[in-house]
Amino acid sequence: MNPCAIVLNQSFHCSRSHTIVECSPLVLTKLHAWAKDKPNVRIIEGTWQERLSELGKFDCIFFDDYPGSGSITVGEIENSKDPRYAPIYMASGSHFHAFVCLCLEFHLKIDSRLTGYLEQEFSISRKDCTLTNRRIPVRPPPHCNYFIEKTAVVPLLTKIDPDDVREKTEEHIEADNVDSVQQNDKETKVQDEEEEEEEEQEVSVSSKELEKRREAESDDAREAKLAMKEAAHWLMTENRRARKKPRRLQ
Repeated sequence: MNPCAIVLNQSFHCSRSHTIVECSPLVLTKLHAWAKDKPNVRIIEGTWQERLSELGKFDCIFFDDYPGSGSITVGEIENSKDPRYAPIYMASGSHFHAFVCLCLEFHLKIDSRLTGYLEQEFSISRKDCTLTNRRIPVRPPPHCNYFIEKTAVVPLLTKIDPDDVREKTEEHIEADNVDSVQQNDKETKVQDEEEEEEEEQEVSVSSKELEKRREAESDDAREAKLAMKEAAHWLMTENRRARKKPRRLQ
């Protein structure tokens, strides 16, 4: 990572154009050597504050300019050839915020994206973009003296048409209502299925209990019948014994 590099892409998916803004002489030497066999790479020498107003719109922008304090640096923006840039820059709350606002105004198309890396989560109040923040583990090299954290916050901004926000919001509300009805229907169906399953389980339990009772009753009946047989057998035996005994003479 270099604190002066800004990478901008046009037609990102096919890499039709790859623009790099770089101000470090040492890095520029290596960069020109690297880009010799890459005709779609355009190298812009200087700071982004000085050169950004000369550039057009981009599909994707990666911001890799990281001042140590994250504060506004006034001097460079005064070198911009477009007088509209300095007031926007000065009205912003931080270095990254200033760059975002300038890109949203002049260098991003609808659905274009911008990202970078920060120490803390980024926030912005604008109707022409969406924003998400994601924390990503990083391992800065030992020579990196401007970012020493082990985790970087990576904000992702996507430019949208503010005139479409109301329509999209209404569509989302209608879609949410449809989803809510479908969800309620789904929950009702699940509840009905659960109740039917519970009823089936109850019927199954009742059937099992009835079967157990019948089996128990059958066991009792068999035991009673066996007891009656044993009693009848005992009575018959006693009667035989009684008949075999001699009668006393009176």
